[in-house]
Amino acid sequence: MQRIKRISRGALAAIALSAGLAALPTAAQPGGHQHGEHFMQHLAAVKAQLNLNTLQQPMWDEAVAAGKAAREAAHARHATIRQVVAEEAAKPAAGAPNLSPNLERIAQTTDTVRDTDVKERRAVRRQWLDLYATFNADQAAVVKGIVAQRLSRMDAFRERMKQRFGKQ
Repeated sequence: MQRIKRISRGALAAIALSAGLAALPTAAQPGGHQHGEHFMQHLAAVKAQLNLNTLQQPMWDEAVAAGKAAREAAHARHATIRQVVAEEAAKPAAGAPNLSPNLERIAQTTDTVRDTDVKERRAVRRQWLDLYATFNADQAAVVKGIVAQRLSRMDAFRERMKQRFGKQ
């Protein structure tokens, strides 16, 4: 009996932890500090190729700033998911119907964070699309080349993974 209780508590803790951790990667985009710096270097290189005019320059700056703010806010929101998971995991075990940890609370927190993340990502994307709508043919060609290059890199990566893991 004692062993069953211990296994049940362990299983519940594992479920709670996995529910919380499963939510973390979604808002960590773009990834950690190092990835953010790399992304900003990439943006600077793209900006240099675009030769922005005086109308486009402030739009660019606003989109970059909005992206940084959304990223920082997403990181803070994801810290709240971790905090809720930790709080629920730390609660003493309780009998039904007051189960501990409260997976419903974890799920609601995770859903709220994900919904907010999506809303903010879409708002930032809208700023970038509004900027893109002002591009001339030369600027659009630069973007087209970057998209084609990125697609090629993704295809090459997919092929390497197929070869490495033998999936067709």
